[in-house]
Amino acid sequence: MKLCAVQPHMPDSITDSVRVITRWIHKAAESGADVVVFPEMMLTGYDIHLFELFKQQDWYARVEAAFGVLGSIALEAEVSVFVGSPYRTSDGCYLNALVLLQAGETPVLAGGRSHIEEGVKKHWGFGEAQDRTPIEIEDIAFGSLFCDESVHLNLTGGKGLEKSDVILWPAVTCSTKEDHKSVTKDNAREGAKMIAQYYGVPVIHANYISYASQKQNEQTATRGRTLGGSVVCDASGLVLDQASWTEEDLRSFEISRVDGMVVVTPMVEEHAFER
Repeated sequence: MKLCAVQPHMPDSITDSVRVITRWIHKAAESGADVVVFPEMMLTGYDIHLFELFKQQDWYARVEAAFGVLGSIALEAEVSVFVGSPYRTSDGCYLNALVLLQAGETPVLAGGRSHIEEGVKKHWGFGEAQDRTPIEIEDIAFGSLFCDESVHLNLTGGKGLEKSDVILWPAVTCSTKEDHKSVTKDNAREGAKMIAQYYGVPVIHANYISYASQKQNEQTATRGRTLGGSVVCDASGLVLDQASWTEEDLRSFEISRVDGMVVVTPMVEEHAFER
């Protein structure tokens, strides 16, 4: 199985998100991908955009319409797509979720965040997912973690993630930069390593390269932080590959079973694409 993890600019509207996701699905499909992974809240944008989106009464109808469009794109491209999005459960709760879009099928909840700070619950109304059982594609069980759950791993245990063969970490991850030049604290690398060592499986990270608004980007830079640097590591926490800190990127991997263990192998090819 070939999997591509996308590191895009964060879109600032659902319409823009559909356009950007479509573009990257086609690029991944052209490279022979079977599965494509996007960051959390890729369909809506995060932070400022969520505050504005949730003020609109029809916002989730727009999310569902986008699922329909992207499901058709997945069918056309013959790939399975993991995309970060709010997801409404049968009891009316909204999750910070990873949704699986596959050819000709309805959207499937592939994973939802269960560790959520009280402030996030209050402002955005997200509930906590209790079942973190991974979802299977071609006999590979993909679990998922979100945002800063990498530093609260003890709170994610016992919910099914231990059944994962691979953990997807579609997290908005900020690392620290000194004088806005060199990275001094690589939180992407450290987070992925902690997840891999805790669960004993490979980890594939999908981060953004920028926030949804120029203002947020400027604030992040002023505070000496940066996005980017999506990382992949093996089950021991050894880093196998890392994306650009400054450019949109697409990283490709072969996922296979070797002696019963799932192995993630970076594919040697040109990864970065111009916007």
